[in-house]
Amino acid sequence: MSKRLNSLPDIELLSAYMDNQLSVHQRAALEARLRGEPGLASELDGLWKTRQMLRSLPKLRAPRNFTLSPQ
Repeated sequence: MSKRLNSLPDIELLSAYMDNQLSVHQRAALEARLRGEPGLASELDGLWKTRQMLRSLPKLRAPRNFTLSPQ
């Protein structure tokens, strides 16, 4: 049974990786960790699947305009 990742810095690192916000050095270091840490790789896979699922949902319009007026 694989252990779920609970480290907030690792979650933030994976998120930055998915958004292409890591430097070349950070990206290489994370990819090395992903090859050696199945739990971290599993967490990344779950994040990719969650992102894909959320992006596949239909876009809904807000029921009304929420812009505030000077009044």
